[in-house]
This record gives sequence, structure tokens and C-alpha cells, in this order.
Amino acid sequence: MSWRQLWQQFRKNRAAEIGLYLLVGFVVTAVLAYLFSPYDPFALGDETLLAPGADHWMGTDDLGRDTLSRVIHGARVPLLVGFLATATSLALGILIGSLSGYFGGRTDTVLMRATEYVLVVPRFFLALLVVAMLGTGIMKIVLVRSQSDQLGIAIKRSSGTDQRFGLAGDLSRIGDISARTLRQSFWRRHQRCAQSEAEKE
Repeated sequence: MSWRQLWQQFRKNRAAEIGLYLLVGFVVTAVLAYLFSPYDPFALGDETLLAPGADHWMGTDDLGRDTLSRVIHGARVPLLVGFLATATSLALGILIGSLSGYFGGRTDTVLMRATEYVLVVPRFFLALLVVAMLGTGIMKIVLVRSQSDQLGIAIKRSSGTDQRFGLAGDLSRIGDISARTLRQSFWRRHQRCAQSEAEKE
């Protein structure tokens, strides 16, 4: 299926198409926040706690800062956390799941038990543990999110197992072909020997 056919199939779902447009708009607005925000999000003002109006579409906070500008700039943090956490979780999931599924045996048992240990810990307590050990910060949030979102490991594990079985099947087929070729070679040699003995007689 080409990209054009995939896009046409995707556009048949109106909800998914609208969601894609909203997501793209959200990302573009967050990346180009300084172009879209009407005010400096950190600038203090005398007009505090204003209601939404023509000058301040979402009003101001108790320090006179424009709420809309702060919302636009604040969108960068969840985008960064979501992207990094997903990328980290995907990389760890593929690595651990592939190793577990490919080697199997004791490796599979150890990696799967370690993964299950992380998954059974509630995210809240895991976050408290990370904050207590490493402190606060965006990268700590990314660490917690990535550690608790490795649910795709089982899929990658099964894929690795299929690849391992596929490799074993290829080797068995190669061995079967080699054995068949060897038998045919011995059979032809036996026929030639028998034929030469008959000719001598």
C-alpha cells in the first residue's frame, strides 16, 4: 500500500482526520510559541486577575501575566516529556523484548521477571522513588513514564520468539536438504559400483 492510498484510507475516518489536524496544530503552536503568544509569558503586569477580554483572551493571573501566553509556552513541556518517554520506552521495549524472545530460556525468564517487577509497581510510588533518589526535573519524569509504559515488550518478545523459531526452522530445512543430498550421493555411488561389478562379470 502506497502513502497516497494510506492517506486516502485514513481520511475516511473523520474523527481521526480531525484529531490529526488538532495534533499538528498543537505541535506547531508549541514549537513556534514565541510567534503565537501575544505577550511575554514571564512578564509581570499591574492588571492582575483580569477576566478574559479583547486584550487578554484568557485573562491574567495573580501576578499580571497573560494566561494564554503561559498556556502556549507551557505546552512545550508535555510535548517534550511525551516524545522522550515514548521514544525511550519503545527503545527499551524493543531491546529487552527482542533479547528475551530470541535467546529464550534463562535469559527470557530473568528479563521478563525484571520487567514484571517494574510494571507491578504503581506509577505514583515509582515517581516518589525516582524523585527521592534523583531529585526533580523533566528527565526524571521521562524516566518514570518510560519505565511504566513498556507494555509492548510482550509483542516484541513474541516477534523475537518467532524469529528464533524461524531461524531454527531454516537450519532444520538446511540440514534436511543436506541429508537428502548426502543420501542421493551415496545411492548414486552405490549404483555405479554395482553397475561396474556387473560389467566386470
